[in-house]
Amino acid sequence: YDPNLAEGSRITSVTIDGEPLDPDAEYRIGTLSFLATGGDNFRVFTEGTDYVDTGLLDYEAWVDYLADSSPVEPSYAKQAVSVQGVPDAVEAGAEVSFSVSGVNMTSRGAPEVTALTVTLGGQTLATVPVTAGAATVAVTVPAGTAAGASALVLTTDAGGTSVTVPLTIEQPVPLVTSRTTLVALPPVHINGLLHSRLIAYVSQSEGRAEGTVVFREGDRVVAEVALTRAGLAATTLPRLSRGTHRYTAEFVPADPGAVEGSTSRTVGVRVLF
Repeated sequence: YDPNLAEGSRITSVTIDGEPLDPDAEYRIGTLSFLATGGDNFRVFTEGTDYVDTGLLDYEAWVDYLADSSPVEPSYAKQAVSVQGVPDAVEAGAEVSFSVSGVNMTSRGAPEVTALTVTLGGQTLATVPVTAGAATVAVTVPAGTAAGASALVLTTDAGGTSVTVPLTIEQPVPLVTSRTTLVALPPVHINGLLHSRLIAYVSQSEGRAEGTVVFREGDRVVAEVALTRAGLAATTLPRLSRGTHRYTAEFVPADPGAVEGSTSRTVGVRVLF
């Protein structure tokens, strides 16, 4: 549940025997008559049908249970835990984070929870520390996880609490690929007084390339030039010393979340004298 939501919306998920509650299914609930008539804010019970009064008294049932089942031990598993900040959907391969609180049972003899183990489909993703009953969960959904309804399961290291956090998994949209081609004009000089130009052309598998091109000689940045609408970027080299100088051009897309960058092959400029 999320206590920060409006009344009537705070219960964000219910799990019964490991399965999510089905709003369209019919459930038979056994409870105290006081709760069945809407007590302690269980008002939704008053919307139920086929009410049956067993005629049993709660204290008699409790005494009979103790007589039949003794010795008994209490369960320290929480049946409701606060979970806040879970996104509506997360892409496979992406990180998901949210906060959890109230995992400690406030009862005499209850153990202190110090860690939560986070699993998805039986695969352990992380173990996160718990302080004063609260934790921040941040895990990466494995790449290749099937799209659709799924759930993270948080298990306490003490007390036996298991929290099911529903998740909708989406497949990431493939990045648009790019290709960077670099040429040097002219590639050979008679002497270092002449200048060469590096010209890069960037193409994409979809759409028009937008971004910048970083020209390098080895690891040294020579220039950073914005692409034109035609996908071109160019820079004029300074006077060069004798020998062969090697350059690359790296395309840095304006939207790296949608477009994959690329680097050209190495081209050389040779100065003879």
